[in-house]
Amino acid sequence: MLSIFKKKLFGDSVTSSDETPPYVSAVICLMIEIARLDGKIDTDEIDEIKQFLIDHAQLSTQSLLNPSCIDSAYFAKLKNTYPKESLYKLWLVITQDVNFSTLEKTYQTPEATFETKSKADLKRLQQRETILRYQLINNALKKSLVVDQKAAKGTRERIDKILTHKVFGYLIFLVILSTIFQAIYTWSSIPMDWIDSFFAQSSDWIKATLPPGVLTNLLAEGVMAGIGGIVIFVPQIAFLFLFISLILGLKKK
Repeated sequence: MLSIFKKKLFGDSVTSSDETPPYVSAVICLMIEIARLDGKIDTDEIDEIKQFLIDHAQLSTQSLLNPSCIDSAYFAKLKNTYPKESLYKLWLVITQDVNFSTLEKTYQTPEATFETKSKADLKRLQQRETILRYQLINNALKKSLVVDQKAAKGTRERIDKILTHKVFGYLIFLVILSTIFQAIYTWSSIPMDWIDSFFAQSSDWIKATLPPGVLTNLLAEGVMAGIGGIVIFVPQIAFLFLFISLILGLKKK
């Protein structure tokens, strides 16, 4: 599969993996995933990706997320202490314990002292960085990704359109809830009556068979009645878990 995409991108000019530019592997893997999900890759898309790879040297290498926006005061002190180092490189050293080469520490001013924050504070800064990165990704997706609901095809998409309809969706939701309620409190009454009748007859049989006494009353009115009072709710619980399993099963699909 890799060789097919390499040939489509570069023709016969690239014959071995060693000659393939290192940044191409990730793009090829992405194209394979697109082909797996979509079933095909258009020629125009291949030409566009090829041109993008050819012009990669002209792209900006500046980070989209400026680390100083996480905590401006903290990163300002960090930059004053290590003026020749990358801020994000320093951030990785502090938070991820990444072992780069020896960092050159230079105090530009006497007040440019720097102390690492506590683990709890660093954890909060990492969480803030994660939130900022997701916001950056979401903003990029809003500009580049367009989801056409009308173009969706397949059985699942048709069902989704019906179930999520602005009007009929609420009606279907009420019907489903009514069905669950009906099953739990009406349909389950039939096996519940059978269970109640079985334990009542069993209690009467014990009273008629065993001689009167404390033991007979304990078995007939205590043990049998107690077990029957618990087992009688099994049909309701079974219906409830049945519908929960069906809903979870549809959600996974």
